[in-house]
Amino acid sequence: MKKMLALLLLLLFSQSGLASTECQQLKEGGKWKLLKNTVTDVHFLKSPLVGCFAGFSEKGESVYRFGIFQQGMPAMILPSAGSFEKTNILSTNDAMRDILAVSFRDLNGDNHRDVLIFGIASGWGGDSNFALIYWGCHSGFVFDENLSSKISAESINDKEGYPKPGANITSVIAYIKRQKMRHICPS
Repeated sequence: MKKMLALLLLLLFSQSGLASTECQQLKEGGKWKLLKNTVTDVHFLKSPLVGCFAGFSEKGESVYRFGIFQQGMPAMILPSAGSFEKTNILSTNDAMRDILAVSFRDLNGDNHRDVLIFGIASGWGGDSNFALIYWGCHSGFVFDENLSSKISAESINDKEGYPKPGANITSVIAYIKRQKMRHICPS
């Protein structure tokens, strides 16, 4: 399943020779601790949204961030994931077990690509799924902590907080569309 998702991402977003070079340069640079299953070519409509998308941390940092790299350096970093960082879900320790999939689609029909990150984390009571929603806006991306929490509570985990069978990035996208969730971007 993971290999299929990684292949799907590669096929969908390997549109640019520039981006492909960017990912190779990022992997070989060694400056960043990279999250597996997040390093992929992206080619949005305008710079700085062309390059290599990755989950990363600087060596010695305790939290992963997400961004688009050009020439081995972040050209655009997604906003902080709020309490998801504070609760160790994005911690560089063993709490964040894996990023299972990343989607770059327009989820709310506003003609801006949004970023959806789906993963699994280990907690005191066991594993749980998480989803991080970054809405694309005219001036960049906005992290939606309320929606990310709502999806984690209602869509991808059961009432006890354990992963629902069959929960995946496709089910999260369907949930967002079914609920007709919208985000108002800042002016």
